[in-house]
Amino acid sequence: MAAFPEQLHEPNRLIRWIFIFSFIVHILIFFYVSVIYKKNELSVIELSLQQMLAPSTRSIPRPKLLKNLPEINPVNALDIADQTPHAPDIDPSEIQTEKLPTEDVISAVPGQIMANVPILGSGGAAAYLTQNDYVDVLRLKIESRKKYPEDARKKHIEGKVLVRFLITRDGQLSSLQVVKGSGHKQLDQAALKAVEDAAPFSAPPSNLFNGPLHLELSIVFEIM
Repeated sequence: MAAFPEQLHEPNRLIRWIFIFSFIVHILIFFYVSVIYKKNELSVIELSLQQMLAPSTRSIPRPKLLKNLPEINPVNALDIADQTPHAPDIDPSEIQTEKLPTEDVISAVPGQIMANVPILGSGGAAAYLTQNDYVDVLRLKIESRKKYPEDARKKHIEGKVLVRFLITRDGQLSSLQVVKGSGHKQLDQAALKAVEDAAPFSAPPSNLFNGPLHLELSIVFEIM
């Protein structure tokens, strides 16, 4: 009877050892599988990084080297004759120059313009074709003597003055007066002075005027 309990304990030990052995085997299998899984995972990550970082390359075909190159013959320079036309040789002594009449050219200032305008005839009187020609010369001479008063110019004063005067047979000035003033004394005085400075005038042509000449002239002062 004492041996029977020992027989019962032996199967229990066997089951226990089998269980322990199975547990150890499962643990080993688990570690082995986990290690393999980690290795595979790391390898996959490394491959993906290599694919991302690897630069794209393109195969470029190399040109084929020619062993026998064709010979190049040098080009001979062509002699081109100078075709530039040459001017004929001219002797300066044979050139004839046209002789032009030499005349003195006088550039008159505004105060001297009208002094040289009339052309004197054989009788000493100025030769004018019409009465208007003579009057125009007088007008231009008076205009050349006209001086705009500085004070009136600064104040932008403008106006027109009508003057009356007489020219004697020998061209002297007489009976100068203002017929219609501009409303500004400075302009009226400047108009009278312009006529006085222009005198004496050329004598009125006897073939155009009979006796002394009475004239009325408008003198305009305007800032341009």
